[in-house]
Amino acid sequence: MVTGAGRGIGRAVAGAFAERGDTVAVLDADATAANEAATAVGGLALGADIADEAEVERAFAEVERACGPVDVLVNNVGVITPFESRAESLDLAVFRRIVDINLVGTFQVAQRAGRAMIQRGAGGVIVNVASIYGERAMDWRLYGTGGDAPRQDDAAYHITKAAVIQMTRVLATSWAPFSVRVVSVSPGPVDTEIVRSTIDAGARAKIADRIPVARLATAGEIANVIVFAASPAASYVTGANIVVDGGWTCW
Repeated sequence: MVTGAGRGIGRAVAGAFAERGDTVAVLDADATAANEAATAVGGLALGADIADEAEVERAFAEVERACGPVDVLVNNVGVITPFESRAESLDLAVFRRIVDINLVGTFQVAQRAGRAMIQRGAGGVIVNVASIYGERAMDWRLYGTGGDAPRQDDAAYHITKAAVIQMTRVLATSWAPFSVRVVSVSPGPVDTEIVRSTIDAGARAKIADRIPVARLATAGEIANVIVFAASPAASYVTGANIVVDGGWTCW
């Protein structure tokens, strides 16, 4: 089961699991995007808002009825604040909505999957997609071109992604006795549709110059690491935060 799988990293993850022959459930708040992605990968489409407990329960019930138990959950949903987001003027209603999706939503999807894995007694894997911005503050000067860069900090996104990394550690230690592994993966800048539509080419070039490998990742490169983290090859990996950033956090 992959959340936020209608586009970008989530869709690439769903495709990578499908290529292995796995049965994939594609969940997205945008039901149309979920249907398109599910059709592309031959999976089950689920339209649901992970911040809504009833919708999460309905989605799991549908997956379990149609496909059987969820052995692997990829918690990929993540939303950002508007482009020029500054902590001192951030609307608290916006902040709460991002917390509801990125943190509360991620937790309740993990909780629902983990509860079922524990009850079933067969173990399982949960991969939470965090971000390098759960470990580092944004250098907002990279995100503007010409004149003065717009000062931004995207505080809500940073705070929630840092919390996802800590959530991963807590769940990993709590659920280790039940053979449930919990791992987080923190991508750096990724060349996705939303990045291309919200960050202009000049700013993307500045970002690439900041990365030791001098380019943004592809969604497939992030998906490959997530699939590894969920596989038996990573059987001794739990509670870890795997950074996939082309070396961004090295300096």
